[in-house]
Amino acid sequence: MTPKGHINLIPSLRAYFHTIPLVFLMFPVASQGRPNIAPVAETDLHTHAERLVNAWVQFDTAGRLLILYRDKFRRSQKGNWHLIRLTGPFTGELKREEINFSISQEPADPESTRRWDSLSARLLVSHDGSRAYAVFRGLVVGAKPGPPSSGAVRNVSVDSFLSLISFDLTAFRVFAPANATQHPNNLADEQISTKGDLLLLYSTDTDWKVVILDAFLHEIQTVNLSAAPLEKSGRSFCRLRPDLKIECPMQGQGDLLLGPGPVVQLAESTCKMRPGSSAFGIGKDETVKDYIIEADRLCTRNESGEEELVSADLLPRCRQGWSVSAISTDRNSALTSCILMDTFLDTFSYISQASLQLIDVVKLAVRTAIPLSTRHRSAVAVFHHSGTSTIAVVEDGTRLLVYAVAD
Repeated sequence: MTPKGHINLIPSLRAYFHTIPLVFLMFPVASQGRPNIAPVAETDLHTHAERLVNAWVQFDTAGRLLILYRDKFRRSQKGNWHLIRLTGPFTGELKREEINFSISQEPADPESTRRWDSLSARLLVSHDGSRAYAVFRGLVVGAKPGPPSSGAVRNVSVDSFLSLISFDLTAFRVFAPANATQHPNNLADEQISTKGDLLLLYSTDTDWKVVILDAFLHEIQTVNLSAAPLEKSGRSFCRLRPDLKIECPMQGQGDLLLGPGPVVQLAESTCKMRPGSSAFGIGKDETVKDYIIEADRLCTRNESGEEELVSADLLPRCRQGWSVSAISTDRNSALTSCILMDTFLDTFSYISQASLQLIDVVKLAVRTAIPLSTRHRSAVAVFHHSGTSTIAVVEDGTRLLVYAVAD
């Protein structure tokens, strides 16, 4: 399963920062299957994106491309984050709008190479395309005097932070910032409601708490739900849905659906939903034997948990399994990714394989394969309209490649 939301494809691993370009080790997985397609447009974004921070890429409901990134040359924290909006046609001259903003806290670490390891940035866009929320999570690590304790690598203090930004996408401006670091509980998930409000899911030893924030990032409601049906160790993979319900996978049985009413046990299904998706969506079906994936499929299910469609095996084989990376706003097209990390001499980590597949969600059929660079961090998004899927790939936050595939 992939991380929440539309994923940034290259894991934020410290070892990846030592990537070595060993050409003879790089084999794009897509070359084993369907022919690759070439981009219809390539654009230099003229950004100074921090390469150690994954850019976030997403289409809005109107087909405009949103890119969230950090400027590496701004030494102060004022205005060093950017949200770009690009309006097509992507094969011609693009209309570009940009917002500069800052967040209340950024990660810190006595070892500069570790600073960005903990940062997580996510952009959530409302269903009507009028609002967006950026959620930033990370760690502030400080050195403490004296040697580390027995068994510890460093003697440091560690504090977490949570920064929020609300955007008005109609006027394309920052609507409100907020520092939510002081909340006493642990943030387990974030989501956007069907009404366009920001939902934050917090967990305690006994309860769930859903905090609802409006466009001003003011708390307008809190919903408390009992976590009693689940052991604490089994709550790690629970996800908040836009309808304010919490869905928790159960090993060997149907998922649990927690809400204000009685607990609902969904029908047993191999269709594992993509984290953060709504009741209707696309999931995963993997057949594993002796820790090896023998078959890898996509599936859709209804609100009762019953499978509706199951795809053919997602060949060529991906050792770690194909992951759902992005879904178009009309749920017609999806991207699956295969990103494989290997090591050289047990010292260097590098990306050995990287590829996308475009999926027709209506038929759950693979349409085409798209190669990804093994030397750059890639973020992807897909938009479907008038019989064409538009795929955006942003490399290191600086270069945009656009692909177009007719139905």
